[in-house]
Amino acid sequence: MTEKVVAALGGNAILQSGQEGTFEEQMENVKSTAMQIVRMLEAGYEVVVTHGNGPQVGAILIQNEAGSNLVPPMPMDVCGAESQGMIGYMLCQALKNCMLGKKLKGWEPCCVP
Repeated sequence: MTEKVVAALGGNAILQSGQEGTFEEQMENVKSTAMQIVRMLEAGYEVVVTHGNGPQVGAILIQNEAGSNLVPPMPMDVCGAESQGMIGYMLCQALKNCMLGKKLKGWEPCCVP
């Protein structure tokens, strides 16, 4: 039986203290994590990835407020879903890119909300 590992990324691991919050900064942080996840897969672990999104939701809410005179702002639950989609996208892209050239049998990315 394969051992399972849960990799839980807090929103502050994705957007770290002192960073502006650009996509590039967050993607670089996610790539670092993806490399570690691939190492766990190579070691034979089954990996489940979960993440937080606090700072990302906060940024989206600020963007909503700043643009509210141009477009209607979205409610908080929709902003949460938006950030989850963004982070899920970054995780899947980073994992896929880190997996290029690797030969891991039975590995399939599965992104579940």
